[in-house]
Amino acid sequence: MTTGRTEPRDENGLPIDYVEWKTTATSKLNRLKTKLEWHQMPSLAFLPPHVKHLDGGAGGLLLFSVGSHIHYLTLYVCNPMTRQWKRLPSSMHKRTPILRHMVVDRQMRGYKIVLAGNIDFSTPGSERNYCTSTEVYDSTSDMWLKTSPLPLNVDLNWSSAYSDGLLYCVANEVGSSKLGITAYDVLQGVWCDRFYGFPDGISLAQVVESRGNIFAVAEEYKSEILKSIHVLKFNLRTGLWTEVSRLPRSLLRDFKSLCEEESFNSVVQVERIFLTSFRGNRVLVFDISSRSWSWLTPCEHFRGKDHRAVGFTFEPCLHISP
Repeated sequence: MTTGRTEPRDENGLPIDYVEWKTTATSKLNRLKTKLEWHQMPSLAFLPPHVKHLDGGAGGLLLFSVGSHIHYLTLYVCNPMTRQWKRLPSSMHKRTPILRHMVVDRQMRGYKIVLAGNIDFSTPGSERNYCTSTEVYDSTSDMWLKTSPLPLNVDLNWSSAYSDGLLYCVANEVGSSKLGITAYDVLQGVWCDRFYGFPDGISLAQVVESRGNIFAVAEEYKSEILKSIHVLKFNLRTGLWTEVSRLPRSLLRDFKSLCEEESFNSVVQVERIFLTSFRGNRVLVFDISSRSWSWLTPCEHFRGKDHRAVGFTFEPCLHISP
């Protein structure tokens, strides 16, 4: 660990402001009574300058990755509040895993990181061998463990959400190309053998967790044009999806004008789902309890229109170490 103050710089040697990283920011969303406000996050200038790619986080920790394809993926975990960071041991495979998810156990003050899927370049005689292995890093042992392989009937996407011991992952069903979810039992280290398809017409989806429930922000296309965005709720008992809401046409038109193709991210805080555009600081908010849509006040910490950003959830915590 270190608390150095090296300022991150880009490939041209110019300083990188935190708002230009793959994140919304220098900011976090904080619910104060019924009002949503932007607040400045602690600077991440204490991280090594090459650590820029944010994969997510949980429980007050953030997860970053460096390297891909022919190199072992190097992962870094930090706590912005304590300015502590750690470089994790190398994973077992030379690949760029499409699934990278952190789960924090606050009682144990530890965490696990699950890696799975994507292309494995380390297998002799094959440059594009799809890697079905699943690796789990456990901070309590500081070791990687290979667990059960991916089911052969699914092709993972990048979106995942954790609830009650299960990691729900968006995937395509091999053969039918139908989009849905499968689940990984983090404690047991095994994949479930069930696939739960989204309703017909859904082409892309991201999953989030709110109060133990799994929701999907699902996109419906027609002739390669985005026609609608739906919020779906997963019934854990029946394995079926029901529509909770659909983005009104006027908001959809405005939101599409801000986004590049497929370029928005969905994150959740308590009972609100936030849709953040990669192009700027306009954020759509869906309130699960009232089933209403609204625009969030633009983030004042953005200093220009050319920043590329994506939202993430951050819960400040002083009592957990990387």
